Amino acid sequence: MGKLETSARRYAAELVDRFAPRGQCEYVAEFAAQLPGLILFHHVVPVPVDDLPTLFQDIDTYSFGPVDQRAGAFGRVHTYLEQFLEARGKEPARDDLVDVLLAGVERDGEPCAWEDKVHTILDIVFGGLVTTTHAIAGAMYELATKPDVRQEILQHPACLATAVEETVRLHAPVVAVGRTACADVEVCGVEVKTGDRVALNFAAASRDPEVCTNPQKFDVYRKEVVHTAFGAGPHRCIGEHLARLEIRVAIEEFLKQIP
Repeated sequence: MGKLETSARRYAAELVDRFAPRGQCEYVAEFAAQLPGLILFHHVVPVPVDDLPTLFQDIDTYSFGPVDQRAGAFGRVHTYLEQFLEARGKEPARDDLVDVLLAGVERDGEPCAWEDKVHTILDIVFGGLVTTTHAIAGAMYELATKPDVRQEILQHPACLATAVEETVRLHAPVVAVGRTACADVEVCGVEVKTGDRVALNFAAASRDPEVCTNPQKFDVYRKEVVHTAFGAGPHRCIGEHLARLEIRVAIEEFLKQIP
């Protein structure tokens, strides 16, 4: 992730440059939804730059657009990424994440299916864009509505790391995930049977008053930020370090030009 910081910072600064002279912006559309995609598609899943506007539009439509347009947008992204993988499979290896996806893994001694590779790249794209867009927007909401917090970060840069953790604690990138119970268990008086499907509310857990004092407060001086924003255990988010980088750079580059 350290290798991405210079580029991430440049993209963030360029995005702010576009709207700073106007004195206003639609922050999600003009920044929060743009930065994660620029980093992902230039450096993690490097697609042709000329394809980015259309790809961004379809991802935006699927994620935030009218319900009746979402299926079509998802289908176009699915087709695009499958064709992208097919094309990369015919090229020399670049020693990047796409090569890892194309190599695949074994399942019960057999190579994983092609569909698994396509679904994995879809997970990376959708899991790495909308989630971080939400968190970056949450960070800016906190700074816009709390001028005193903004000034604390400006005057005491050491607070920034805590601000990032407080952002994902209060503005969970993923609200809840589904899991299947592997054994009978009782949780707070509720019986869960083997095979039951349950929703783990990560957002609520991050605001649990039993583990977080004054959990509704965005506190950049909190000594220990306990949250489940990136999950836990073997399913912990593989992109958490990239998310932290993007949120931190987003805050820093915005405040440089618009303190």
